[in-house]
Amino acid sequence: MRWLVPVVIGVVSLAVAGGLIAREFYQEREPVRAQAPVAVPSSTSLAPSEQPGPAEVKLTPDAARHPYGETVRALLEAYTTGINERNYERWKSAVSQERIAVQPKHVWLQNYRSTRNGSILLHRIETAPDGSLRILFSFTSTQDPEDAPPTLPVDCIRWRLMLPVTQENGQWKIAKVVAGTMPETQRC
Repeated sequence: MRWLVPVVIGVVSLAVAGGLIAREFYQEREPVRAQAPVAVPSSTSLAPSEQPGPAEVKLTPDAARHPYGETVRALLEAYTTGINERNYERWKSAVSQERIAVQPKHVWLQNYRSTRNGSILLHRIETAPDGSLRILFSFTSTQDPEDAPPTLPVDCIRWRLMLPVTQENGQWKIAKVVAGTMPETQRC
């Protein structure tokens, strides 16, 4: 009878260990996502000659954990690269038809003729009840002061704004800014 307790403990231990090993072996693995560049917001500023900073879109750890983090990063990269390279077709690939309608090519080229974007950081992605996304990001733009917003006619601006992202024909697109949305702007 003394040997019964250790044998039962041994059998139970082997069964538990076998179950854990089997679970690890047969468990469905989550697909590995591409590693997006992750950064934390910084309070240090670049020298004026280094503005607007690198054009690469980086994500905060919070944005990188979102299921659509890499999708939105790539979308913002197409959006900002299109502006930086004066490539209307690239920019169009990232935005909704409604947004294209209010900025045909000749208007878009005029609006962004001297703009360069950099130091782009995707801070947060939120899923709205309707399934669309809201993204909060910041960036720095340099431009001819004549091409800057009339409320801040300077050559270097730090922006922080929220944009809607929606599905259009099965693709995520940056949608038209919601009326009344005001970006935060600050002179560099």
